Amino acid sequence: MLPPPSPPPLPHPGLLQTPASKHAPEQKPNTSLYVPTTGPPNSVSLSLLIYNGWPFANHWEYYTASPIDPNIGVVMQAAGNVRKGFWLEIKRGWDISLPEQKPDQIIGLGWVAGTLVEPLETVFRVGEDVVIEQEPKCQLERMLFKVPAPGKTLRDVIDDHVSLTGCLAEPRANNMQIDRRVRIMQRNCQTWVVETSELLVKEGILEQQVMDYLLANKQY
Repeated sequence: MLPPPSPPPLPHPGLLQTPASKHAPEQKPNTSLYVPTTGPPNSVSLSLLIYNGWPFANHWEYYTASPIDPNIGVVMQAAGNVRKGFWLEIKRGWDISLPEQKPDQIIGLGWVAGTLVEPLETVFRVGEDVVIEQEPKCQLERMLFKVPAPGKTLRDVIDDHVSLTGCLAEPRANNMQIDRRVRIMQRNCQTWVVETSELLVKEGILEQQVMDYLLANKQY
């Protein structure tokens, strides 16, 4: 009798991705994104903050770190939800070292010229209380705000018979026929990040690998 075949070798550790938490859905692995740990002179880091959204998709938002304190920076995000819609929002003086504000994951996306985030003292507000605004103050923020926030893409369950999974639910008692093959395409904070990353790639601010990475890891 032939001996049982040997088990396949484990993948290289670099090909394994740890989810944001044991309760969060795993992201699809993609290791093609490489960003230097230090940037050119007079540049600031641009990162993706990921917050565990279980049982729904994780929340994605941009983060530019202050050149004075990398733990304090600016969050640029599409806030809201698929039922009521989203709005664009900026949080200044955001401290990612605080337990209640600490993200589950930080993904470096690249380095942007400091001129895109001037005036520094107004944008980052280091040492001050968090300020939430809906008005961009620097060139980078104005570019991101060119992409509208996602609208309401999950309509009322009772009125439109759409379940939380995005599928059409049971038809009404009046025998209205509903095609169960139709699915609602939901746009959310992750969609906005992917769409804005495409704009930043076109402007030469981010590399194509960043958009490819975000597309590969977007949750649906």
